[in-house]
Amino acid sequence: MAGGGMGGRASPSPLPPPGTQLPPGSWCEPDGWCWYNPRPNGNFLTAVAGAGRTDLWIGGEAEFGNEGSGHLLHFDAGRWIIEPSSLALNKAIWASADDDVWVVGAQGLSLPGAIYHIRGAGPPELTVFDDVGLLTDVWGASASDIYAVGVDFSTNVESALHWDGTAWTVIPGVAGRRVAGTGPDDVWIASFGGLLHFDGAAWSRVPALDGVTVVALSLAARGDVWLVTDRGGGIMQAEHLDATGLHVSLQTTSFNEQLTSISATSNQDVWVVGSSFGPDGRRGYLSHYDGQAWMRGPDAPTSLERVAHVAGFGAIAVGGEGGMVQLAAGPPPRFTDLRQGTSADLAGIFGSAPTDMWAVGEGGTALHYDGRAVAAVPAGTSANLKDVWGTSGNDVWAVGDGGTVVHYDGSRFAPVASGTTVDLKAVFTAQPGDVWIGGDGPTLLHWDGSAMTSVTLVGANPGSAVLDLHGIAAGDVWLSGGTFAYTMEQGYVAHFDGTAWSPVSVLTFASYGGLSVTQPLARVWELAPDDVWVSAGQLALRGGGPDAYMHFDGTAWTQLLLDLTGLPQPEPPVVFPNRDRPSFVFGPHDRWRVDLFGIWQRNTN
Repeated sequence: MAGGGMGGRASPSPLPPPGTQLPPGSWCEPDGWCWYNPRPNGNFLTAVAGAGRTDLWIGGEAEFGNEGSGHLLHFDAGRWIIEPSSLALNKAIWASADDDVWVVGAQGLSLPGAIYHIRGAGPPELTVFDDVGLLTDVWGASASDIYAVGVDFSTNVESALHWDGTAWTVIPGVAGRRVAGTGPDDVWIASFGGLLHFDGAAWSRVPALDGVTVVALSLAARGDVWLVTDRGGGIMQAEHLDATGLHVSLQTTSFNEQLTSISATSNQDVWVVGSSFGPDGRRGYLSHYDGQAWMRGPDAPTSLERVAHVAGFGAIAVGGEGGMVQLAAGPPPRFTDLRQGTSADLAGIFGSAPTDMWAVGEGGTALHYDGRAVAAVPAGTSANLKDVWGTSGNDVWAVGDGGTVVHYDGSRFAPVASGTTVDLKAVFTAQPGDVWIGGDGPTLLHWDGSAMTSVTLVGANPGSAVLDLHGIAAGDVWLSGGTFAYTMEQGYVAHFDGTAWSPVSVLTFASYGGLSVTQPLARVWELAPDDVWVSAGQLALRGGGPDAYMHFDGTAWTQLLLDLTGLPQPEPPVVFPNRDRPSFVFGPHDRWRVDLFGIWQRNTN
């Protein structure tokens, strides 16, 4: 994760100032961050609905600590558009027509609950409910008969609201977190403690479900209700309620399977989705019922949060990391991934120019951006790649697990013998044939153009790691590192002056209450000999705290703590990463970052 400074070779971005042009082929959010991978978006997606046979709406959550980035994805006339939203959390969508779309969620990452109403060409309307928690679902029988439900997760108090065409009102004695229906006299609300039904005159409870947590519901037809329930013990169920009673239709097989949403068009076409936790991490669970039996489909690349049958599109499920899949019943059940780009974790980023950018990650993933599109490039390895750096488009180095080192000469990657099998974490080169590589051990390697040699890092604890390298010249290079073992936790830096590396300097942070702590320093970046930054992420791994940075002014290190609001901030072009997210900056109007699940973004604001 080479540092985010300008590295001595960078120049101001050739792109015009913000507001005049967007990079070609980008999907850009209101806060200025554009998605290069995955596309059209990589945020957590929680809502999906149709507004006509060619209109698809998907709601996403804001990034943590960046509540202004709430947005909606709108697929219309064959293309994606990112629409602004006043909600940080867009949890559910319902549309009575293509010019009448209702979105519920919350204005912030906690309270209050809010409703965002998009009305044709007119300005959207925002309604905020100070005494209502996060709104989690919305459904309507008509444009003047709409229900919204939600829950305050700090108190587990649920609520229900009704729109009569003029105003929203709280429904006395009725509360839940999911709502569905077939008409004004057939409305169902699912809650932590059961299921409620409205017959047009009064609300009643379903006795068989009293005390049961109903996670999701869908109506195949009047009197034909499909539910996801959690009855405890780590096992979840799909249950069917019809004229003959309540029946368990599907049970998960282990606590590693979590069901989150269900959608039925008939009792021969039911989808249930969720998450599956396995050796490969968290993936999307999906299963289909054809009227005879449930059949499990292959795991989707990302977790799935919500599924809906959308006219003109079929069954669509959305979820983590911009995940969106189109489902087909089969047999066997299958999906088409609507997301473009890799979902592999990305751990390093480098660019010789804004039209020549590299990112690397798990499983030997190497991606290149040429100014128009992101494309995969064979790296010649299946090892997890942790960092990438270079001097030009034909001199790019990547390092990773098991001592992996590969070099790109402008046409292909080729392996370079490192002489070690430890995991390598960082690489930096200021000129061709002069490459520094760091990793576990601590390991510090130097490539002089013909041979790789090992360098002893004086003063570093055994078992620590070199986590990052950065500099502005061949004779001015910094490293940072440390260890995560609590018994000998330490964060350190060292400097190369062109002749030798100085012994490591342990940096100590003053935490809350005057407590002095040392932490691994995951990032280092140098803007000038008297302007060097290191980051320890959040202070006090034992209990959280503000983001911790140290600054070197050429003489001494001083501490700077940044809370999640990002204050205080130095003047551009310094760009602090979001915690330890690998980042790269060409100048005040050209910032790049990569992260887990294939996230690759750029900001030219």
